[in-house]
Amino acid sequence: MVWSSFATTTFTVECVNPIEVFMPVANYHLAQTHIDNANKTGNPIYANNELMKAISLLNEALEKLG
Repeated sequence: MVWSSFATTTFTVECVNPIEVFMPVANYHLAQTHIDNANKTGNPIYANNELMKAISLLNEALEKLG
Protein backbone atom coordinates (compact mmCIF):
# COMPACT_ATOMS: atom_id res chain seq x y z
CA MET A 1 0.00 0.00 0.00
CA VAL A 2 1.31 3.41 -0.95
CA TRP A 3 0.29 6.45 1.05
CA SER A 4 0.19 9.91 -0.41
CA SER A 5 -0.80 13.35 0.69
CA PHE A 6 -4.45 14.05 1.24
CA ALA A 7 -6.69 16.56 -0.43
CA THR A 8 -9.71 18.34 0.92
CA THR A 9 -12.91 18.94 -0.93
CA THR A 10 -15.71 21.23 0.10
CA PHE A 11 -19.25 20.80 -1.12
CA THR A 12 -22.59 22.26 -0.19
CA VAL A 13 -25.75 20.28 0.35
CA GLU A 14 -28.93 22.16 -0.38
CA CYS A 15 -31.96 21.05 1.56
CA VAL A 16 -35.11 20.59 -0.44
CA ASN A 17 -38.50 21.06 1.13
CA PRO A 18 -39.90 17.49 1.20
CA ILE A 19 -43.46 18.76 0.96
CA GLU A 20 -42.69 20.49 -2.34
CA VAL A 21 -40.96 17.36 -3.65
CA PHE A 22 -43.78 14.97 -2.81
CA MET A 23 -46.69 17.30 -3.61
CA PRO A 24 -46.83 16.31 -7.31
CA VAL A 25 -47.02 12.65 -6.26
CA ALA A 26 -49.75 13.39 -3.72
CA ASN A 27 -51.68 15.41 -6.32
CA TYR A 28 -51.42 12.54 -8.79
CA HIS A 29 -52.84 10.04 -6.28
CA LEU A 30 -55.61 12.43 -5.26
CA ALA A 31 -56.44 13.01 -8.93
CA GLN A 32 -56.65 9.26 -9.44
CA THR A 33 -59.14 9.07 -6.57
CA HIS A 34 -61.32 11.69 -8.30
CA ILE A 35 -61.11 9.76 -11.58
CA ASP A 36 -62.11 6.55 -9.79
CA ASN A 37 -65.05 8.37 -8.18
CA ALA A 38 -66.16 9.65 -11.59
CA ASN A 39 -66.04 6.14 -13.03
CA LYS A 40 -68.12 4.68 -10.20
CA THR A 41 -71.01 7.13 -10.20
CA GLY A 42 -74.08 7.14 -12.36
CA ASN A 43 -74.50 10.87 -11.86
CA PRO A 44 -73.00 12.74 -14.83
CA ILE A 45 -72.83 16.07 -12.98
CA TYR A 46 -70.91 14.50 -10.09
CA ALA A 47 -68.66 12.66 -12.56
CA ASN A 48 -67.93 15.90 -14.42
CA ASN A 49 -67.04 17.70 -11.18
CA GLU A 50 -64.74 14.86 -10.13
CA LEU A 51 -62.98 14.89 -13.50
CA MET A 52 -62.55 18.68 -13.34
CA LYS A 53 -60.92 18.30 -9.91
CA ALA A 54 -58.63 15.60 -11.32
CA ILE A 55 -57.60 17.79 -14.26
CA SER A 56 -56.82 20.69 -11.93
CA LEU A 57 -54.67 18.51 -9.65
CA LEU A 58 -52.81 16.95 -12.58
CA ASN A 59 -52.10 20.40 -14.04
CA GLU A 60 -50.67 21.49 -10.67
CA ALA A 61 -48.49 18.38 -10.59
CA LEU A 62 -47.20 19.05 -14.11
CA GLU A 63 -46.35 22.66 -13.24
CA LYS A 64 -44.31 21.54 -10.22
CA LEU A 65 -42.50 18.85 -12.19
CA GLY A 66 -41.76 21.08 -15.18
